[in-house]
Amino acid sequence: DAVFWCRPDGSFAYVNEAACRRYGYSREELLSLRVWDVSETMTRERYANWWKTFASRGEDRLSAEHRTKDGLVFPVEVSANLVRFDNEEYSATIVRDMTAHRQALEALKQSEQRFRRIFESSHDAIVMLDVEASTIVDVNPAAVALLGYSEEELRGMPVSRIHPDEMAEVERFVQDVLREGKAQTSELSCLRKDGKRVFADVSGSLLHSEEGSPLLLAIVRDATEARQAMAALRKAKQQAEAASRSKSEFLANMSHEIRTPLTAIMGYADLLNEPSLDHAERDAHIKTIKRNGQHLLSVINDILDLSRIESGRMSIERIRCSPAQIVAEVMSLLQVRAVEKGLALCAEMQPPLPETIETDPTRLRQILLNLVGNAVKFTEEGGVRVVARLVEGDASAEPALAFDVIDTGPGMDKAMLERIWKPFEQGDSTTTRKHGGTGLGLAISRRLAEALGGSIAVQSAPGEGSVFTLTIATGPLRGVRMLYEDAFTTFAESRSAAREQAANALRSVALQGRILLAEDSPDNQRLISFLLRQAGAEVDIACNGREAVEMALRSQEEDRPYGVVLMDMQMPELDGYAAVAQLRSKGWRGPVVALTAHAMAGDRERCLAAGCDDYAAKPIAKHELLELCARHLDAQAESSKAA
Repeated sequence: DAVFWCRPDGSFAYVNEAACRRYGYSREELLSLRVWDVSETMTRERYANWWKTFASRGEDRLSAEHRTKDGLVFPVEVSANLVRFDNEEYSATIVRDMTAHRQALEALKQSEQRFRRIFESSHDAIVMLDVEASTIVDVNPAAVALLGYSEEELRGMPVSRIHPDEMAEVERFVQDVLREGKAQTSELSCLRKDGKRVFADVSGSLLHSEEGSPLLLAIVRDATEARQAMAALRKAKQQAEAASRSKSEFLANMSHEIRTPLTAIMGYADLLNEPSLDHAERDAHIKTIKRNGQHLLSVINDILDLSRIESGRMSIERIRCSPAQIVAEVMSLLQVRAVEKGLALCAEMQPPLPETIETDPTRLRQILLNLVGNAVKFTEEGGVRVVARLVEGDASAEPALAFDVIDTGPGMDKAMLERIWKPFEQGDSTTTRKHGGTGLGLAISRRLAEALGGSIAVQSAPGEGSVFTLTIATGPLRGVRMLYEDAFTTFAESRSAAREQAANALRSVALQGRILLAEDSPDNQRLISFLLRQAGAEVDIACNGREAVEMALRSQEEDRPYGVVLMDMQMPELDGYAAVAQLRSKGWRGPVVALTAHAMAGDRERCLAAGCDDYAAKPIAKHELLELCARHLDAQAESSKAA
């Protein structure tokens, strides 16, 4: 069938290959024409009037005469459906060449011999009906194949056996044929012998037997594929419209979430230039800038996480870790925020609890930070309680570990509970204005929980608080020590250990050695080199990949090689990937660390595959930068001593 997408002005937005073949035009020629250029009966004025009626009804079916490029006129049946896409209206039109159909009807009228030949050889199913008895009189081989019955079974069969659910429609169709006295068309479904339903386009004409009894000659064409194609077209339209809406909503949300902290950052940066500021005001402005910068980074990280999850490229580790320690770290990070709001924040461990489980500690910590952080954020009085417990499975299933996050917040109704799992959605329209946030956290957390072999469930009611329950797989527990009476002691010790670990991370790191910083941004050059020099390192700067290669190789020739090369991966002249490849091919053996703003799924693997020894995404915290450099400088120093 030929397919056209027509505009209200009669031009074609799309034509398929079948249309080009049938009408004898190239695609470019056909797209340059208008509806009335291929129609014998349609004019510009008639099309304009037809469109008004069609646009109000949303669909239309009609018979017409069309013309090919070489002037051949042929009959067609036109099926049009209104489609709205990108704020434009189109007629999604399927044009069926009815030449064979009309020829069949003409031949049937001319002679019984020709009728029987066409009747037997037609690819369309042909069924002769006794109108008064409502039974089948005759069928052709195509009808036998379509309906799955033998010819003998079909002769004399009541029409209701073929159309058990549509007899009212069949009777209306027959009456239309009798009343009009000429061919009529309809869409009906036929029930095959095997119980399968076939959608069909039926064209019926009135004949008479030798005795003068009315007969209905029905030509039945299997329209199942065409119906499926139209359904697929509608689905594609709906998906395209949904994608367009999602894109607009996404851009609107991202614009808001990015511009809000940027407004504070730029505004308070301007205020720092005010000469009248005292030390306390200046310090407060700097903290505001840093807080909004961290929020902006969290927005970007949320978007990257969602992108990785939806593309199926989120990597999940499976390593042994202590659930008590992870809970302790989360509680330690959120304790200050809870105290500022006057909330009680506590954790309970219900024994027995495994000392270690097999999971991804980073993702588990991320989920708990989101759930507990949300509870603290939305609770105004009372407190938040975290309960960790072991959930025993059946005999064939491994146990799971559950974390109940219980708050005394405002609670949620059923509508809110359905919205909170959707990206960019929060409890109600006032939530974002009052509390901030992208509304991505729960959507990401649920997908991460599923990746960890579990789920997140919620119980809540207005005025009664909420309970979010995270369940994850523990992995094998054979041989793992179970904590009983000392579970709370272990929890306290692990919390203390987490605080100590955080304190150690914040202590300054002393660097000894030479570092080559390959970075094209002057601002990043000044910032990173200042931090490294402040920690004691000797820093040289290369402004592009070519300079970095030359300086690194020269240092090796002078027997004063750099202890580590920090390589931006996107630079002019020569990018970081090509620069690392050249260094390795020319014998550079020292460590190269990718320090890049490329933080999408697969970027780390791409950097390591290019020859880098390590990877860090910008922006990078001061202590992380110094620890990264110290680790590679120390390793390089040990390697030099061993040599």
